[in-house]
Amino acid sequence: MTVALLATTPLLTGCNRGPAEAPNMGTAGTSSSRTFPIGFIVSDLKLPWYSAQVRAAEAKCRELNCRIIPKQARNEKEMDAALNDIVGEDGRGVIVSTPDPMLGSRIVVLCEKYRLRLMTIDTRLTDISPSGETKYLDQPFTGPDYRAIGNTMAQAILDEAKKRNWNMNQVGVVAVRFKNQLEGVMRSKGAEEVLAEAGIPAERMFIGDWPSPQTSENAQSTAATLFGRGGGITKWVAFGYNDTAVGGIVRASEAAGIAPENLIAVGATGFGIQKEFVMPNQTGFFASVYVSPKRQAEEAVTIVHDWARKDVTADTMPTFQPGIVLTRENFQKQMKEDGLL
Repeated sequence: MTVALLATTPLLTGCNRGPAEAPNMGTAGTSSSRTFPIGFIVSDLKLPWYSAQVRAAEAKCRELNCRIIPKQARNEKEMDAALNDIVGEDGRGVIVSTPDPMLGSRIVVLCEKYRLRLMTIDTRLTDISPSGETKYLDQPFTGPDYRAIGNTMAQAILDEAKKRNWNMNQVGVVAVRFKNQLEGVMRSKGAEEVLAEAGIPAERMFIGDWPSPQTSENAQSTAATLFGRGGGITKWVAFGYNDTAVGGIVRASEAAGIAPENLIAVGATGFGIQKEFVMPNQTGFFASVYVSPKRQAEEAVTIVHDWARKDVTADTMPTFQPGIVLTRENFQKQMKEDGLL
């Protein structure tokens, strides 16, 4: 897929309430300031990742004298309803973790209609250009830089391979990518380019697409085929779209008789590693690159609060959060800090 990225300076124009619509909220930071609401939309309020984001957003709002309106939206219809509800509660802005990046144009249009200040987290909004290319929309975002996450995944692999004294010219790569999302394409490209620069020949990189539905079993099936193409290769590295994909790769390696010490697999998100890392014996699942949901939520609330409180137009570049490499040694500490354990 050819990827075209738009300029990343966000302009909220119609998503901002103009001076005539700005509420009289008093002086920020004083006891006379009245609490005002900010919508927070995620795809599933019960999932640990999203519930951690909502808790962090609510805690930050208590500091800033605002209030979170948590909403769940799993599709376009529910997104429309959630935005309408937020406006009905006098919401001044909204933070969205979209269930589908391709809802981007719809979300932007509704925010302009309702004059809501829009901030996105987790996943950037996308659209299809007139030429048929997937592109990012010019909207404020705080969250992972997908290509950089891929770079970090690959670097974690290389650092561990160096510790094991592996010759990268003799290593095979298995990857299960998600080509139907721009973030999946970017993440895979980021990892592939770092591994290629490290000297792994193209003929030793076996990349497969993750079929729908995106389950561990389907990733395992894809990976089994890829491992089968690497006859004679004894040491492997692997990456995937997320931890679910990499978990499937690890199960495929086990079925293929590849010993855990001969595989370095790195995922992303940090959620699939918990059951792997509590196993008494090390599997081939070495690490996951994690972007803190707590930090994303706190930063998003702070930005939207400032826009609404000061009645300003957003004019910031996307804020990218760094990826943290979680291993058996540090994952519990990080997860506890973010309220996920």
